[in-house]
Amino acid sequence: MWGDGEEGKSFLYSEVKLVSILEGKESVQIIILTDGGKELRIPISGRDGKYSDCMVMLRFMDRVVADAKKYLYE
Repeated sequence: MWGDGEEGKSFLYSEVKLVSILEGKESVQIIILTDGGKELRIPISGRDGKYSDCMVMLRFMDRVVADAKKYLYE
């Protein structure tokens, strides 16, 4: 469950339709869209070298979502 300051939003990783960023290597937020039409923007600050930490989070989310869909019924 993720909080947005007013209410928490929850979803299963297997429900994630798209994980994206808007500004490429300089992005400071991840955008998550679910099959049910929910949109969540998660701010991520910081960087390691020339890439923002947002790129690390994007890679992590892509892998977790792929695994959740691959092993949906296990």
